[in-house]
Amino acid sequence: MTRVQLDEGAGFLTDVEIVRHVPVGRVEVRFPSGATLLVASSMLRIDSARYSTDRDQLRAVEAVAGPPVHLTGGQLAVLRALSAAGRNGLTDDDHEAINGLRGDSAGKRRLELCQFGFVIGAPEKRPTKRGALARVWRITAEGEDALVRWLARHRTPA
Repeated sequence: MTRVQLDEGAGFLTDVEIVRHVPVGRVEVRFPSGATLLVASSMLRIDSARYSTDRDQLRAVEAVAGPPVHLTGGQLAVLRALSAAGRNGLTDDDHEAINGLRGDSAGKRRLELCQFGFVIGAPEKRPTKRGALARVWRITAEGEDALVRWLARHRTPA
């Protein structure tokens, strides 16, 4: 387990251990008393003086940031399209047309992204090319962050 500090506001820091990451930018932490709590990962701090080696500090930084984002080609295509669509969002039917994905493939990739907390259903529906009403999907802030992190890690040098 990685030890970090929880910023409780007003400069008050509490030592905690990261237990696990949960979707949508939250982390379960354990206090010295043994109690656990879900907190926003943005509340965690790293005191570099507490780590004896750069490697230990790097582990702490990675623990706070969460696991690296691994996206398949289909997931990346859907996430990029949703990011480009902005507040308008897209239906699975839209993804099929934009990305050239097969009928059920867009929905499966979108479902995987929903499970990661990267995509959320909007209240509105739009007609598909077959005339049925379909839910509109939007990228979340966590999805935008994951896309940026993925693109930064996979950027090819010029």
